[in-house]
Amino acid sequence: MAAAPVAAGGPGAAPWAPKAEAISAIVDMLRKAVSQDPAQMSEAMGTLQTWESSPEFVNHLSFVLVKCPPELVPIRDVAGGTLTGIISRKAQNFTSESLVPAKQLLLSGIASSEESVRNFCANNVAALTRVLVRRERNERSNLAEGAPIPQAIRAWPELISTVMGGLCSDSAIVRQGCVRLASQLVEDVPSWVSEQGPDVLDGFLTRLYQAAEADPGSNIRYAVSALEKVALMSPEEAPPALLAGLDRWVNLLQAAVKGAPEPRVRSTAMQTVSQLVANHGDHMAPHMARVVELAFSAADDKSSLVSGSAVDFWIYFTGWVSDRDEPVDDGPGREAVGSLKAAHARFTVPLLPRLLPLLVAKLKLLPEDSSIVDVDDDGGGGVASAGEAKAEGAWAADGDQAFFFGTLTPRVAASDALQNIAKCIGDPVAEQLWPVVTRLLSDVRPETWESVEAGLLIIDTTMEGCFDWYKTRIASLIPVACDMATNSTRPVLRVSAFGVLHRAAPVLASLDDAAVVRVLGAIMGGCKNGNVHVQGRAVQALNNSLRELAMVDRLNAEWASSAALGLAAALPSLGVQGRTQACVFFAMLSEVLDPSELVPVTGPVLSSLLEWWSRRPEGGARESDTSVLAILEAANELVMNAPAASAAFAPVMMSRCMNLIRNTKIVFMAADHAGESPAGVFNAGMAFELVGNCLCAMPEAASREFVSKSSILEDIAFFVRSSHDTDVVESAIGTLCECGTQAPAEAVPAILGLWRDVVCYVHPDYAGAAGQAAWMLATMIKSARGALPAELLAVTSERVAKVFGGAFDRDGKGSTGMSAEQLSNVGLLGARIALAAPDAARVWVAHEPALVNWLASSVMNHDLSEKLEVVQTISAVISANPAIVRTPRIVQASSAAVASFAGIAKPSDPPEALAAIRTCCATIMSTIRSQLSEAEWSVEAASVNGKKLKQRVNTVTGTVVFPPA
Repeated sequence: MAAAPVAAGGPGAAPWAPKAEAISAIVDMLRKAVSQDPAQMSEAMGTLQTWESSPEFVNHLSFVLVKCPPELVPIRDVAGGTLTGIISRKAQNFTSESLVPAKQLLLSGIASSEESVRNFCANNVAALTRVLVRRERNERSNLAEGAPIPQAIRAWPELISTVMGGLCSDSAIVRQGCVRLASQLVEDVPSWVSEQGPDVLDGFLTRLYQAAEADPGSNIRYAVSALEKVALMSPEEAPPALLAGLDRWVNLLQAAVKGAPEPRVRSTAMQTVSQLVANHGDHMAPHMARVVELAFSAADDKSSLVSGSAVDFWIYFTGWVSDRDEPVDDGPGREAVGSLKAAHARFTVPLLPRLLPLLVAKLKLLPEDSSIVDVDDDGGGGVASAGEAKAEGAWAADGDQAFFFGTLTPRVAASDALQNIAKCIGDPVAEQLWPVVTRLLSDVRPETWESVEAGLLIIDTTMEGCFDWYKTRIASLIPVACDMATNSTRPVLRVSAFGVLHRAAPVLASLDDAAVVRVLGAIMGGCKNGNVHVQGRAVQALNNSLRELAMVDRLNAEWASSAALGLAAALPSLGVQGRTQACVFFAMLSEVLDPSELVPVTGPVLSSLLEWWSRRPEGGARESDTSVLAILEAANELVMNAPAASAAFAPVMMSRCMNLIRNTKIVFMAADHAGESPAGVFNAGMAFELVGNCLCAMPEAASREFVSKSSILEDIAFFVRSSHDTDVVESAIGTLCECGTQAPAEAVPAILGLWRDVVCYVHPDYAGAAGQAAWMLATMIKSARGALPAELLAVTSERVAKVFGGAFDRDGKGSTGMSAEQLSNVGLLGARIALAAPDAARVWVAHEPALVNWLASSVMNHDLSEKLEVVQTISAVISANPAIVRTPRIVQASSAAVASFAGIAKPSDPPEALAAIRTCCATIMSTIRSQLSEAEWSVEAASVNGKKLKQRVNTVTGTVVFPPA
């Protein structure tokens, strides 16, 4: 193997010059790379890969690209492509200084007389700029706030001035090269270009417009590419040249949409119009009539790419209308309409006679959609095949889309636009489309299947926005949908039929049992269909149908159980959409089945879920996997609600969870996430939750053995300390709670080691984690029985007081966003600290607002024993520090808390509970009485709280605790 080119000199060395032997070696290897000899090609690839870690190789390769003679044109092109790949993969490892020769050569190549050289140099300058900008931002993040940015870390200071000068050059060749480069810089690093000075981005845009105006055939595509990125900026970020020159930019985009020869340029121009409407709608208002007509005309473009972009415009248009605040006419005898409807009445409704026929026409199937039309259900529709991989990314997460295309075709754009318009306008859309729908569905024959599919698709896309209008009419269409879902051999038609059944689920409960059974039978048939797209939509329809039936008590447990067992059996043969939707159904089972009805289906369902999970890479170790997330969510619900039936599966599930947690941890430690958790870390949180639920389901001995022998405690500590995702932290702390419950001896050291880290999450900003953390710490304090270090308790007490100090506004009405349950957990933690360490309880005396809010939280706890515990503690704190009740806020809060607390007591409560209530009420109110004058006491006794307290205490406990004045 040849040696890599060696760097020449160091700081202070003579100007860089290429080494002849290095150039010769590189040219030789590039020749072999383009030869037809496999052995030579293999040798060249191996050698080039060895060299690519050297910055001097990049410098010499840049020389070959820019300076090679005409006879080496094939070599030059290979050099340009090779250089782009190396810069993207390796340049982040090189210092900016080591690449100075390459930077100078590539910038000089922008002025080359050879167009391919100019293009390669522009590509590589842009690629290198991306790398240098990323490095600059990483290094800037380590600087102190406000510190000047050292010249040494600046990405490429001379680049901007070179391009700006080139854009104004007298040489047409130089201008052409800089137009392309300026466009690419704006496209790749717009924010960095903007940072280089207030006039830079403005200058780039102005010059690009001038170049496009002077030579649209050569330059309009570059101006459009740059404008597309700038259009995405907010009005505050956008350069003045954009907003001040919108009229000329609209002219340019209109010219591109109508005249650019390349479909991709026409499509990009139309998409840019949409972005301008979305992000700069107020400024675009004067031009809206023009762009509306442009969208109508571009919808007829022969290229489906352009036509799809034109149809997609209407989503942005309706968004612009929805954001307008139109005056509302509330004239006599007129019912007021919302400003949203008024805006659409002015702008959108007048367009419906033209727009709706256009969108309906675009719903027709095109040749590029043949992959979903020609696959027969019994043929090679394929399960878990290449088609499934395509669908996994294309299927909408919320399941609202009835389509499964990877690109924006006119059909997809039309369906999205129609759905959006129906949501914005409502009934007028359904009223105008209903005659079309009834005509399309009036003739159901094999040869008219495309018309039938279009009719069903219109209903599917518009019903959500017009449901009230449809609900009295849809029952008549359910038999048609069932027939198509059951008997058609066209997957796309079946998908639309199941879409209608999905949307019609709310009216299913109004049908008789025979009709419901027919619908569910058709849906279950679709769930077992051989086409992955049909499966996904069918399972979605099943979920919605059973949920709606359950809401009105029409769900027969036999239907739900049968569906669950059928889906569990079919799960291995379902595609990604079908399996994911099946998991949604399995997670819902606990809502629609009683615990006793859930038990028989839990085992088969968990067995199928685990079998699917075993197919995932390393048992689901991919750091970002929506399939595994779906499995985890379903398994968590089943294990939590049917623990006994889940116990046999717990060891396998915990093993898979630990694999997932370990692999996510490796990804976490290996990557620089700049303060953010890596993709997929949420799955680790769900895995922690499943481990905690499995610990509850397993026998105590098995749980203790798992905690002592696995790395669960170590992994919890890592994520609590390292993750920035509070949902993950909450799940990890919850699992730590279960470890402490199931295996206290093993978990206590870990909890103590994490104590301070966990206390950090007892904070209003981490509401969910705060509730879990507070409950765990409170549990540990109680079980430790005074054995915890006083320092930890003091730190925790301060944190609890701070939570309650900011929990409400000064009027005691505002909330942190923490739920009543979360605040009650924090209150319980405060009570147990006060019981375990009276000295730590003194913090309450110094924080009057905190004490007031602690009193308020005492009535939030749903557990009677815990509520008693808190109020007993508060009464002890107040009686030990009577002076704190001198303030009116404490008086009011105390009597309000006691009144509310007394109100929850019932005559059927145990005598000891009633005795505790009497004692707490008497202690707190007697302390208040001792601190108030007779006049102050009379006022309090006559207050609303005082009256409530008298009534409740007298009737429930039989004891008057309000001492007479």
